[in-house]
Amino acid sequence: MDSVAYKKTENLFLAGLLIISFLAILAEELLLKRSLKLTPDSSNVAIYNSDDSRVTGASRSTLKYDENGFLLDCHIVQSNYAWPYCSIVFDFSIPETSSQPFGYDLSGYSEVEIEVSYLTPDHRNLGARFQSRNFNPAYSQIGNFDSLKFGTLEFFPAKEEQVIKFNLQDMNVPSWWLGANKVTLSQSRPEYGDVILLEVSTDSTITPGHYQLRLTSLTLKGRYLADIDLYLLISLLWVCCGFLLLVKRLNVFKFALMETHKEKQNLNEIVIRDQLTGCYNRNALDQFLSSTSEQSINTEYSLIICDIDHFKQINDQYGHLVGDQVLTELVKLVSRYLTPSQKLIRWGGEEFIILCPNTKADNAVILAQSIRTAVQQATWPEQIQLTASFGVAEKESQEHQKALMHRADLALYHSKRTGRNKVSLAGYDQSIAS
Repeated sequence: MDSVAYKKTENLFLAGLLIISFLAILAEELLLKRSLKLTPDSSNVAIYNSDDSRVTGASRSTLKYDENGFLLDCHIVQSNYAWPYCSIVFDFSIPETSSQPFGYDLSGYSEVEIEVSYLTPDHRNLGARFQSRNFNPAYSQIGNFDSLKFGTLEFFPAKEEQVIKFNLQDMNVPSWWLGANKVTLSQSRPEYGDVILLEVSTDSTITPGHYQLRLTSLTLKGRYLADIDLYLLISLLWVCCGFLLLVKRLNVFKFALMETHKEKQNLNEIVIRDQLTGCYNRNALDQFLSSTSEQSINTEYSLIICDIDHFKQINDQYGHLVGDQVLTELVKLVSRYLTPSQKLIRWGGEEFIILCPNTKADNAVILAQSIRTAVQQATWPEQIQLTASFGVAEKESQEHQKALMHRADLALYHSKRTGRNKVSLAGYDQSIAS
């Protein structure tokens, strides 16, 4: 095949890929959406009212349905039951001959659209609650209603749009349920694979009185194929086809050479990158310092050592998983303050080094102060109040790397010894203003 014919065939091939990709995205938008609207005519679901009279309370409720939707008439009565409520229940449990209940698989749905309001006067501060209860044999027990995993979200209808939209993943598992069922961390998130009940109810702070709750519509929406899966398939198609074109364009020798070069780059990247945080590691620091020394022993640069304050206490109190999250988020935060020439290196544990080429000590101190302030003001996992201490040193003429590191380390020790959450400059007895 001559070059003109080959080019034409290649263009037709790429045009076909574009058409297939466009049709796949169009089909996903038009044909692959799913919707579950819950009405009295919905099959495989029983709809009824519930209230705390079922659990030793004294509240009473009735449920009606008209052209405007569901109307829950609720009389909240104070009793010995601490959490009075009235609710509209959508019951998906299907009677089976076996002892295990079966609900409805809502894992393919991601969004809830609900139109709900109070008809009661002075309703602006009245809250509502959307709740799910899921069965999982790993922790649920037949006959133990409280072992069904609760997912809940409370909101104030009068303060939202007419149609309230939220994601199922916005819901939370109540702490009382987690404490009562002692599930693993991986089981502590909401689940929707076998939903027994959905409920729309008064909120947890409702006070005694007469209320009317109108549920106009309740719809769950999702996709048969998630966006990320669709785009992954399209990307995989393009990658595979691109690979075939590459094979046709290149001979075996060039292809092998390219793969060898790519593997070398990947290996080098693995060697100099910290696996947890993605920043550079000690190996990279040696390379950077060696490169700087080769240019000139008198090259001007500064070194910042950063150490997270009381990091051991974070690991002890919240666990190493949270500690790892803190380290990862810290690297993201610090990286936003660095120029392309400045390098962030994880020196070990919770200690990091920032290499600042062509930077005087005063500018390095300003940088360290900015990072220190950002660390103190940032929001961290588990609402941890995080601070960090810093030591700064500027390379002196003819000074070797180990001596520079030692001075920066002494400055860091000074910050730690004088109260932490400080920046100290090597060569000065007092820490910079914190």
